[in-house]
Amino acid sequence: MLNVQLVSIIAKIREASLGRLARRTRDFGEHRAREISLLGIGLGSRVAAAWVDEGFARYLAFMSLNAPPGEV
Repeated sequence: MLNVQLVSIIAKIREASLGRLARRTRDFGEHRAREISLLGIGLGSRVAAAWVDEGFARYLAFMSLNAPPGEV
């Protein structure tokens, strides 16, 4: 019982310690990078599968945080 509560508390602390960009990269950037990669693969790109990486996901997250409201 105590172990479960401690794990829950630690998970909440870990989540709270993430910065805004890190959370956005995880929640939005990675998903969007996969979507764009699949579009590229569908259009015949042989290198599109390699597009899904941390840098591209972070770029997409950063751009979405700085986009005008309603454009993401």
